[in-house]
Amino acid sequence: MFSGIAVQPSLDSNGLRVLARLGIFPEQHSYAASYRAAIEAMTAQELPGRDALITAHDALRALGRAVCKRGEPQCLACPLDGDCAHVVVTRL
Repeated sequence: MFSGIAVQPSLDSNGLRVLARLGIFPEQHSYAASYRAAIEAMTAQELPGRDALITAHDALRALGRAVCKRGEPQCLACPLDGDCAHVVVTRL
């Protein structure tokens, strides 16, 4: 995606965590299986162009690093709070 060879989504662990918590795909037992499930869910939709995918990658990565942290998610500070499946679990 970044090199322009293929226009397909790419995620790092932070972006993957954000998408799983949003309920975009069912989280799997391994990182590799979760990654495949996320890419399948994303490619099932009509994909935007390369620039939009890079912007989405960067935004998901930043959100995962700053707010949607693995150990201590900052759900109340999250701009996606109203759309997130994870926030319901953490507030019960």
